[in-house]
Amino acid sequence: MKKTLALMAPTLLASSLLVAAEPDELEIPEITVLGISGTEKKSVQDFVPTISELSGRKLDKKRAQTLGETLSRETGVTSTQFGPGSSRPIIRALDGDRIRVLQGGLGTLDASGTSADHAVAGDPLLVDRVEVIRGSGALLYGSSAIGGVVNTVSSRIPTRLQYDSKIKFDSRYSTVDSGRTLGLLVNHSVGEWAYHFDGILRASEDYRTPVRTVTNSEAETLEGALGISRITENGYWGTSFSSFGTHYGVVKEEDVVIELNRQRIDFSGEFKTGGWVESGRVAGALSYYKHTEEGHDDGGGGGAEEGTVFRNSGGEIRADLRHRPWGAVQGIVGLQTLAFRLSASGEEAFLPTTENVQGALFAFEELPIGSWTHNFGLRGEYSRVNSQGGAAFGAAAARSFITPSLSLGTLYRLNEVYSLGLNTSFTERAPNYQELFALGAHMATSTYEIGNADLKREIGRSVEFSLRRQVGKSEGRATLFAQNFTRFIGLIPNGQTDGDSGFAEYEFRPISAALYGAEFELREQLPWNLWNGIWELETRLDLVRGFNRSDKTFLPRVTPVRETVGLNYRSNSIAADIEIQRSEAQTQLATNEQKTPAYTMLNVGAEMPVTTGFGALRLTARLNNAFNVEARNHVSFVKDVAPLPGRNFIVGVQARL
Repeated sequence: MKKTLALMAPTLLASSLLVAAEPDELEIPEITVLGISGTEKKSVQDFVPTISELSGRKLDKKRAQTLGETLSRETGVTSTQFGPGSSRPIIRALDGDRIRVLQGGLGTLDASGTSADHAVAGDPLLVDRVEVIRGSGALLYGSSAIGGVVNTVSSRIPTRLQYDSKIKFDSRYSTVDSGRTLGLLVNHSVGEWAYHFDGILRASEDYRTPVRTVTNSEAETLEGALGISRITENGYWGTSFSSFGTHYGVVKEEDVVIELNRQRIDFSGEFKTGGWVESGRVAGALSYYKHTEEGHDDGGGGGAEEGTVFRNSGGEIRADLRHRPWGAVQGIVGLQTLAFRLSASGEEAFLPTTENVQGALFAFEELPIGSWTHNFGLRGEYSRVNSQGGAAFGAAAARSFITPSLSLGTLYRLNEVYSLGLNTSFTERAPNYQELFALGAHMATSTYEIGNADLKREIGRSVEFSLRRQVGKSEGRATLFAQNFTRFIGLIPNGQTDGDSGFAEYEFRPISAALYGAEFELREQLPWNLWNGIWELETRLDLVRGFNRSDKTFLPRVTPVRETVGLNYRSNSIAADIEIQRSEAQTQLATNEQKTPAYTMLNVGAEMPVTTGFGALRLTARLNNAFNVEARNHVSFVKDVAPLPGRNFIVGVQARL
């Protein structure tokens, strides 16, 4: 990986990526996570399910090394935060196989769901926007989306023609970890053909906190992609090839690094017809993924010591078809198939080789009647997991499941400003390969995991009520939600200790569980006319509680109450913001869990556009954790050894040619 970075550096030193493409951060782009683009919905407020998005300047100022950290302060979302190299989103206290992370509407096809120290294969700097969906709409993307969906959208497969070449550059430096980021993005069209290229080079050293430097937290990333599409008035068809590689330290084990590589081919197309199917989208991906956990080079010339190796090869195809309206009913129907082979080898392999197959049919329909908009979602899914077994895992075994899911929702527009939303759902999730067949020491979580091949389907019911407000470019939402699991697959200690590893034994077994909470977010354009600019107040609050009702205890690693207040200013010559983030102490603890203290952070930022003869520049500067506050993420497995970063000054030069 280091040799590759060294070879690429001369090419990229003169440029880097600009992905903050939208000129107005208050403009909400079209949401496509629900299926076909071209929907008449112009705002996330118009969707019955709870959807939020991050794009433009809003996304640009929050970009981090990982997807989880990029979204970590969004309402209802936090991250696993297993060091700078690995962090996966958590939504309303659910993570792992209950949150579906997508790239262009398709799964990442990596191993990030198996362990907190496994990175999501993809860099957030190369995406145009991130969509987060909760509630009834999530069932379109599988039973593993029982907690929600995070979908990243990029332009790797072009969907519109750009005859004037669009070249974007970015260069960033951060002080807390001596982080360097360089990249390039090019879009160009000839005739009916559109072309895309992007590349990014990122490197950082061990990051600093107010109490210590976190050893073995360095990271290096190299990613690039080529894409091509043929675009006509009836739609487009395109494909792309991408390669992602990262090399990062595992902060919990000072002598272990992970070398991760993934190659992926994507294809997608949208078309219009005059028949029963008015329009459609077909997308697919093939991927080969490998990561190796290895020891540092001891300097004796023998190189790094190879440890556990994870491999995942497979593919996914889905088709979303928008049908001709039946009276006032409009919506999509579709199918989805997924197949992958996941293997782990080495002395720390706690999973057998498994072959996994899923297939599903789904429909999502809407019925607008006056001030009401009703929706109905239905999904039927078949999944099968074959374990090859082995000396450490016993005989080969297989399990098959059929899991139905159903959702109902309604949105009532009280007037031009306010509306009420209600979503309910019944979902079933098949246990995955880890819950069924794991057996061994899991170093990242310091547990000895024991799967249960007799597990039945996870069953949950949810309800969500929201009050929404929208006036021009000001919008807000207050939400109450509850999820009741009559059968929740939990990882529960059995009171025993494994003799070889010394880790406490944890078993996957069904329990009764409940989650409930509240969220509030408001973005209000203020009636101020100071310095000829636009002023905006932004506030967010989220609360979630989780209970193991089987033994009357709290669920582990549940996000504490969090509040954020920010003030933004924007004019033709400058944009600036100041934000206060507060995280309360978490005192509702599971067995053997430690209290996490409260903290308050102050972040400030500014950017200034500069017009030149060759293009538009944007100079950016941010100061995060301005007072160098010691802070720890309660949901992180490594909160004791890896606090959140200390004071961090980030500067950047971005360009559009």
